[in-house]
Formats: sequence, structure tokens, C-alpha cells
Amino acid sequence: MKRTLQYWLLLTHCFAIPYSLSSQQVPTIGIQNDSVTYPRTGENSPVYYRPKKSGTLALFLSAVIPGAGQVYTERYYTIPIIWGCGVFFYSQYRVAHNYYKEFKNKYEQSIRLDTLYRTGNSYYKETRDFYHDKRDEFAIYLLLTYIVNIVDAYVGATLYDFDVSPHLDGVTFHYRLYFR
Repeated sequence: MKRTLQYWLLLTHCFAIPYSLSSQQVPTIGIQNDSVTYPRTGENSPVYYRPKKSGTLALFLSAVIPGAGQVYTERYYTIPIIWGCGVFFYSQYRVAHNYYKEFKNKYEQSIRLDTLYRTGNSYYKETRDFYHDKRDEFAIYLLLTYIVNIVDAYVGATLYDFDVSPHLDGVTFHYRLYFR
């Protein structure tokens, strides 16, 4: 348990490092008409500013309550996906765990009833092992869903104010198609 806590702290520390998008240029604001003047093209466009969101806060919100970081970053469409996967994997985990306990008890009972060799019923043993593996598999899927939830909230918060306008501040792409 102590090692698991150490790994958890290391994982949350790695994702808590704040990153910035320093390569993105901010256009200048026109004072008279509340528009943005782009430096190279000279075109005006209405100003739409989105406030910055804290990636660390989104990370911790999603770590405490899955989906809370998505609410903070206003990415509402990912919440049903996260909760749906979480509920599905947890329910499958519980089903596999119940079958595992059932076949474990049956196998232990068959060992007690086999007074000669003490080997028990091999079908019960194989089925017990199968559901043990399935239970562990769904626990891993549930953990991965939890981690993806945290990463999604962090990425959504750090890219919240990313400019997706068609104006790339003077950056142009040129391409040529050659036909032979």
C-alpha cells in the first residue's frame, strides 16, 4: 500500500507541472472598434477572449471527483463517456468478483470432499482462475479510465484559451502538387 501511494504521488506530480503555450502570439487590440488587428494581414476581426484555466486545478478536481475537471474546463460532452466507461467497468468487475468468490468456495468445498487425493474439481479451479483474471482485467480498465479522465481534464484546461482562429499571425503554408 505504501508503494502504491508513492506511485500515485509521483504520477500526480508529473501531471501537475504547468505548461504554457509560449509559441502562440497574441494579436493587438484595436481601441476604437473592439476588434483585433492581425499584424501581417491588417484584417480586423471581433475579439473573443477566453480566460485561462488552471491545469493543476482541473487535474485535482478530476482526481477527487471524476468529471469535475471537465465541468471546470466546460468540456461537458466527455463526462457521460467517462462515467459510462467507469460504471461499465465497475459493474463487470463486481460480476467477475462475485463469480470468482462463488467458484472459489465451490473449489474449496470440492477439496474438502475429496478425501483421497485432496485435488478437488478441476472445472471449479479453472473457472475460478478465469474469473480471477477477468476481475483483475476490469480493475485495470477502471484504473485506465480514471487516469484518462485526469489527463483529459488537464489537457482541456491547458488548451482552453488556445486560439483556433483561421488567422495564424503571418504563418502561411505553401504546398505544391506535382502530376506526372
